[in-house]
Amino acid sequence: MALQYKVIANQSNLSRQEWLEQRSNYLGGSDAAAAVGLNPWKSPFQVWLEKRSATHDIPPQEDSLKLWYGRAAEDMIAKRFEIETGKKTRRNNSMMVSCQWPWMLADIDREVVGENAILEIKTSAAWNRDQWKDGGLPIQYEIQCHHYMAVTGAEKCYVAVMFGAGDGFEIRELDRDEELIQTLTEEESEFWSKVIVGKMPEPDGSQSYSDVLAEIFPGREEAGQESVELDGDGLHLDLYFYAIKQAKEWEKKAKKVEQEIKIAMQDDQRAVIGGRASVSWTVCQSTRLDAKKLREELPEIFEKYAKTSEYRRFQIKKIEEETE
Repeated sequence: MALQYKVIANQSNLSRQEWLEQRSNYLGGSDAAAAVGLNPWKSPFQVWLEKRSATHDIPPQEDSLKLWYGRAAEDMIAKRFEIETGKKTRRNNSMMVSCQWPWMLADIDREVVGENAILEIKTSAAWNRDQWKDGGLPIQYEIQCHHYMAVTGAEKCYVAVMFGAGDGFEIRELDRDEELIQTLTEEESEFWSKVIVGKMPEPDGSQSYSDVLAEIFPGREEAGQESVELDGDGLHLDLYFYAIKQAKEWEKKAKKVEQEIKIAMQDDQRAVIGGRASVSWTVCQSTRLDAKKLREELPEIFEKYAKTSEYRRFQIKKIEEETE
């Protein structure tokens, strides 16, 4: 039987930074959904930039408190899975790279003893439970599981999730889907080829894509205010102006419905509409610093604590055609 994967490192022997450096050379399971455009929070462009950072001197994204908490809760969630199912699990600290698809990396949470199966462990905010309702599973985790099954050859992936700080616990089962794996590996291959040659993924309209553009193109002071001439072919200006106009019209229609609901509610703060939607129009208070008054009355204090931020503002205006 052909070798399914090769082990490139043991995570227990690596520092956090060394582990991140190893991952930057491959496409991991947590990257997979974003790489193929199926992660609602992260664009293919962001993953592309992270993988290109090793050769572009762009530091990898710092670890977040959410990721730290997820790692800290792993043992507890794995134990709960064993109690709920009667199954046994064990750690697998290997960083595994597919022999068939050499850009694919798997560093799974647990193996399920006695089965050709893996266990993925998740934490989620309590308010995200609707994403898991009716036996559902967020698409990014389904893609991650099949990425791991593609690398390891596993026939099944269990997903155990804890909501909040123990506000709920659920388990999902995913059987290996060969058709999905074929499609996934083809799309991952196309994405990885762009990483190798340095070709940016196509714009997708996501906020994540815009954030990455702002990061890598902060602007050059020496550019000044002189306009450069761009070739309009392929930039879809007509579509842009049409979309902006339509968006404004639909926003106005939505605002009209909102106003009708407010009239119907009057001073009530909560309502249910025909069993189809719940509405809140609550009284809130906020305290804000009056920067203008502070600058006028206590200029020294204002200057001491004022913080200047820099960003690029994007605007497009139609150049009206001259008429004779």
